[in-house]
Formats: sequence, structure tokens, C-alpha cells
Amino acid sequence: MLQDTIQWWLAVEAIGLIALPIALFLFRTLPGRGIAFAKPLGLLLTGYLFWIALTLHVLPNRPGSIVLILFAIVAVDYLILRRHWGELREAVESRAMLFVASEVVFLVAFFTAAHIKSFIPEINGTEKPMDFLFLNAASRSTYYPPADPWMSGVDVSYYYFGYVIQAMTGKLAGVPAAVAFNLALASTAALAAVAAFGLGYELVKGFAKATFGAAVAAGIGAVLLVTVIGNLEGVLEFGAANGALPDAVADAADVANLAEAPESNAGLPVIGINYPSDQTSFWWWWRATRISPDAGTITEFPFFSFILGDLHPHVMSIPFVLLVAGLGLAFWRREKPLSLATWGESSAFLGLSGVIVGSMGFINTWDLPTFGFLFALLALARNLRDSPPLSALQDTATFLMPLAAVSLVLYAPFYFGFGSQASGIDAVVTDATSPSQAILFWGPLFAVSLPLPIYLLMRDAGARTPARLVAAANVVVVLLLAWAVLLLAKGGNLNDAISERGVNWLVGLFFAASLIATLLALWRAIERRDEDKSGLVPVLAMMATAFLLILGAELFFVSDVFNSRLNTVFKLYYQSWLLLGVSGAAGGWWLVTRLLQETTPSWRVFRFVTSSIAMLLVAGALLYPLGATLSRTEGLGKSPRSLDGLAYTGASPDTAAAKWLHKNADPDERIVEAVGGQYSPAGRISAWTGIPTILGWPGHEKQWGRDDRTLAARTQAVKTIYESASLEEVMPILQQYGVTYVVVGSIERATYAPAGLQKFQTGPLTAVFSSGDTTIYRVPPVLDSDAIAGVAPP
Repeated sequence: MLQDTIQWWLAVEAIGLIALPIALFLFRTLPGRGIAFAKPLGLLLTGYLFWIALTLHVLPNRPGSIVLILFAIVAVDYLILRRHWGELREAVESRAMLFVASEVVFLVAFFTAAHIKSFIPEINGTEKPMDFLFLNAASRSTYYPPADPWMSGVDVSYYYFGYVIQAMTGKLAGVPAAVAFNLALASTAALAAVAAFGLGYELVKGFAKATFGAAVAAGIGAVLLVTVIGNLEGVLEFGAANGALPDAVADAADVANLAEAPESNAGLPVIGINYPSDQTSFWWWWRATRISPDAGTITEFPFFSFILGDLHPHVMSIPFVLLVAGLGLAFWRREKPLSLATWGESSAFLGLSGVIVGSMGFINTWDLPTFGFLFALLALARNLRDSPPLSALQDTATFLMPLAAVSLVLYAPFYFGFGSQASGIDAVVTDATSPSQAILFWGPLFAVSLPLPIYLLMRDAGARTPARLVAAANVVVVLLLAWAVLLLAKGGNLNDAISERGVNWLVGLFFAASLIATLLALWRAIERRDEDKSGLVPVLAMMATAFLLILGAELFFVSDVFNSRLNTVFKLYYQSWLLLGVSGAAGGWWLVTRLLQETTPSWRVFRFVTSSIAMLLVAGALLYPLGATLSRTEGLGKSPRSLDGLAYTGASPDTAAAKWLHKNADPDERIVEAVGGQYSPAGRISAWTGIPTILGWPGHEKQWGRDDRTLAARTQAVKTIYESASLEEVMPILQQYGVTYVVVGSIERATYAPAGLQKFQTGPLTAVFSSGDTTIYRVPPVLDSDAIAGVAPP
């Protein structure tokens, strides 16, 4: 277990060190030269070259191919170092302590996350089988795009770049897939931590009076707010666990099933209070992400993702979207305005930026509009520093258009084969966020973030003139008008929609006021020429983007198979959490330093109230990760420990069958196994091996854009294969779908009528593996109908 962890760590370290010269070159305008971004940058560049080489059939999916790509990156390093050796050497020497700090953050985060994962490694439950399926598909496929293991004969129709990066790292580290799954989660958490640290550092070190220690402290604050804290639902859980949650509070919170949470007998050492445990309230930690009483929305946050253990795209994307934000910050800090001429100065910048920005659509498509918008906003803010609005817009457009084109072209092979379940935009009518839900989820991050724009507006009358207030408010007015028009266009009743929300309109108004205040502060900061105030532009741009997303989720949702705002709230809240976490840490440092200089009684009161609320709510938000970690790991005493995600299956016949197939099946071979509903054990062999089956989970395939008719036909085909008594009827189906192995195990025996399974024992299929009640049959080459009929059972 430790050896695998060290091998993975060394692989990521090697990739990060190889990418360091490129990071120093690309982020040359940042105070820290992007040192903390080297690891995510290296993984992204290596992953892109690996993916495109396999997509173009230039290289096969082997460890040697990864090594060749790393040598190619080293060649680029050589060219950069040859031309900029003196500059880059000085950059590293003068930032040695930053390099050490970044390494410490990554090391501590990675080994801490791996240690926690060793208590809960099971690739079982929720959507872990699906994630393991994609990881195995990315690892097994000789070329890309990878074959869809749950729908043989077609390619994966999903944003799968994150799995490519993790599978590539596992191959380079020489780690088995079942272990790589958990180490991928641990390294994602660590990469998110070091990227958040780097972004927080760069934001604060950009201020004129910021010391190295202050920037490091802000970076650590960003790590805390982005990757560690939970929401305030954990406070209620601790109250229930200690019998100290009044019924009135539980009712007012309106969290699903919270009122039934019993007291706990799991005590924290020394402190003398109990923490909620799974033994007394099973999966209590799940409620923090389903705080809507009817679970109509998903309110997930990074620490929950890490402790849950699903290797989802929105989780794997965290370090890379923070990398994009760092790239936007680097361009914002350029001395010259951004325009088409920017790319003429260095075409290498355009290619590298295209790889980075374009990756968002491939890792987690939801991130592309959001962080593309933030990148564009930072570019526009930079140009507004030197040009009138119209000229700034024109220059920004000429700067962004080539980048957008290159980003799309570089990832064109993915988009050509990508299908989406999204079918448009709809207006939110029901299930709007209630006041209690807003406070529970956003309380800590709003308490850290909002005081900054409030202070700036109170301190500067020029930022809140009537004309500016009207202009900023018009942003909200336009959104409301768009909501009303969309609602009416969809056949809705405006009066009913307005009255349906009731008191929940207060939440929308609060979100709108937060957006307006931040826009006004951002507007004023762009106008300021002093380095201190203008340094707030990227901080406020991140906040404004977050508040825009949060308000937008109150008014609109992306139509999909869920037919609700469930997925929209999930994805947009997650992005907003990242943005508010980083900007809140950086902006909070700036605000504290200014408030300490204020001497009037009113400002002292403001400082006391805002800092007290922020510290109190952040402290409350730390209860969730404490309780969830102890609960999931049984007080860090759960045993046995392992990083093998399939160790929980023991020596089961299905596990043995999967290992046999993994070793003996050729890359282009296929299997058939039971079809089942979402989250069922069906499709387990294909998930564990990456070998395609006819159909796994139809519900998920539908979410990935497959049509109902095809899914129904495949479901019936598998049913016929297992239940028909006639091999003459079955063999053409097996050959139609290219099946080479038939799996008959406990799931198949429980799913299909036993009479039909007997035919496999009489030929012409050959039993090539048998263990317990699981048998694998080899499908022979095409036979004539007489031969098949001659062995068919009566």
C-alpha cells in the first residue's frame, strides 16, 4: 500500500518537475511565476499529448508512450532554458521558499488523503462503478476514444479527459487500476490544495505591501476554504448527536430526515462531546449535500466529494479550473493590453493557453462556460485599464477569438464524438432556495467574501453613485426579464410562478444584492490606478462570477433527463464554492489589513462584527469534515486498511473471473453479462475490467445521450441470450454484438430464468473459466445453423 502511494507520488513529482520550466515561462507575470501550478500544468500537458497521440493512432496506450511524451516535453524545456536560462534560474532561486511551501502543501495533502482513503477504499455504491468503468476504459483501450464498456461497439460519450490523465498516471506509476482509483482521488485532493494555495498566494502577493508570509497564509486560507471546510449542516448534525438540537431549530432548518437523527455514543477524545456516526445515523454526512427537504437539488462541495470517493469529472477538474483561473490572472497582470498582437508576440503562448483553456470542456464540460467567462472578464478588465470601453471590448474580442478557435481545434476529436443530455434552458418555478438552505450552505463563504465589497462601497462614495447603482441593477433586471420571457415562452403562468416562491424571493433578492455590490466594487477597482486597489480586480471578478452563477441558478436551469434544476444547482454551486473560497481568502487578507488601520469606532465595530461572524461560521463549517472523517473511518480505527478498491470483494468468484478476463481477453474482445438498473451490481465485470459488454446500466447510458430504442433493443437482446432455450436463436445475437465471452455468475442467475442458462453447458460454447457459481464461456467462431441446432437443448 505504501509502495503504491510512493510510486504515484513520485510519478506526479516527476511530471511536475518536468513542467516547471514551462510554468515559469507561461506564468512569468505572476509574483510566484506559477510554481504552485507546475503539477496540474504538467499533468494536463502530458495528458493532452498522450490523448492526441492515441487519438491519431501515433502511439499505443503503453507506459513507453508516456515516457516518450515526457521526453518531448523535456525537449521543450531545453529550448526554453537555452533562451531564458539566466532569468529562470534567478526566478527559481529567489522563490525557493515558495517551491518548498508548495511541495509541503502537496505532500501533506496527498499522504493525508491517501491515509484516509485507506480506511474507505471500496469501489462500491453510489457511482463508483461508473467511475471505475471509465478509468478502466481509458487504461485498456489501445487507441482513443475509448470503447464504452457498458455499450459495446460504440465509443464513450462523456467528458473523459480526467480519466485519461488518471489512467496515464497509474500506468506511469505502475499501479493496478483498483489502487489507482483511490490514489487518483487522493492526488486530486492534493492537486486541488496546491492549486488553491498557488492561486491564493499569487492574488495576495500581487498587492504592493504583501509579504511572503502573508501570501503563504492567504494560500493556506484558500486551501482551507476550498478543500477542507463543509457547510453549516454539520453543526446541526453535531447538535443532534449530542441531544442538543431543539425541535424548533430542526424544523426551521428544514433538512430532510434531520429531525429523526438520534443521539450518538461516538465520543471525541478529550473534548467530551459526541460526533455523529454511521452506526447511529447511517450516512448522516450525505444530508449536507441534500439539504432541500425533497432532495430536489444537490448541494455538493469538495470535501464531501473527497470523503464520498466518487471519481467524477467535476471533482477531477478542480485543480485544472484553478489553473485556468491562474492563467487568466497571469494575462491580467501583463503590462501591455491584450489583443490579437498578444499572440503575435509568442505563438507558443497561444498553443499552451489553448490546451489549458480548452481542457475544461473535455474534463468537465460544465466548467467551460463559467471559467471561460472568468477568463474573458479578466482580459476585459485588463484592457479597460488603458482603453475606453469600446476599444477595450474590440481588443478583448480579437484576443479571445483566436484562443477560442485554437481551444476548439485542439480538442476537436472529442467534440466530434460527444453527445449531451442537455436539451436547452428552462425557467425555475418550484424548488427555489429557501432562506434556511441558503444560510446552511453559503453562510461561511458569504461571511468571508461579502464584507470586502461592502467595505469598498462604504469607503468610496464614488463607487455607489445613483448612475452606477442603476447600471449594476440593470444586470439583475435583465436576468429577471429573461426569466419572465422564458417562462411565458414555455407556456408558464407568470403570476403563479411569482407567488409560488413566496418567502424564497428573499433569497433571490439577497443573491442579487450581493452581485450588485460586487459589480460596483469591481467597476471602481478597474478604474483605480494605484496598485493596491487595482489588485482587487481579479478577487472581485471571481466573486462577481460566483454570485452571478448562484443567482442564475435561482432563475434558470439546464433541461436534461432530470427535468429539474438538480444538476444545474449541483454544478454551478460547486464552481461558485471554488471561486468564493479562493477570492474569499485573498480578499479577506486585504480587508483585515485595512480594517486594522481603521481607528474610528464605527469601523472598529464593523471589524469586530464581520470578523466574529466569519470566524464563527468557518469554525462551524469545520465540524463537518471532522465528523465525516471520523464517521467514515470509524474513528480512524476501521480495519483492515487497503488502497485496493476491490479488496472488499475478497476471493469471490466474480473477482476471480474479472482477473482472468483482464489477463486473457484481447483488447478488441467483448463480453455479455446481466443488464440492471442504476446502482445495481449489473455490469460489474465490464466496470472492473473495461471490457465492453452489450449493455450495463441503461439509465446512465440514457444520461450520456443514448436513445431509448437502442437501449430497449439491447436490453431485450441480453434477456434473450440468457433466457432462450435455443442456441440457434442466441448465436446470431452474440455474433451481432461481437461477443466473445459469456459470463454466467450469481447476478445472471438471479436476474434471468435458470432454464435458459442450461444451454451454455451443452456446447458449442466452451467453459474457459469456472469458480464457484461463476463460469465464463468462450463463444466460438461463426457456426452454420445445423451445427448449432445439433447441440441445442430440447
